[in-house]
Amino acid sequence: MAMLTLTGAHITCWHWAAARLMSAIDAVREVVSADTAPDAEVADAVLYYSFDVEQAVTWLLDQHGRAAVRLTLVRCYEQQF
Repeated sequence: MAMLTLTGAHITCWHWAAARLMSAIDAVREVVSADTAPDAEVADAVLYYSFDVEQAVTWLLDQHGRAAVRLTLVRCYEQQF
């Protein structure tokens, strides 16, 4: 039976990747609300597009329709008044 051992370099790499993923998800969430796309789908898009936030946002908006974004903007506008 083979054992997996992680060195300090491997652990640091995992922390870096997790931090990069969370940063990209936060950037996508500034544009795409949780009402529009679930967290798992946002994470999948970010990973698929290799942390490219712009491509992930474009794909998510295409998948869920631009109407969802307009609805989010309307809700924000209504909350102001």
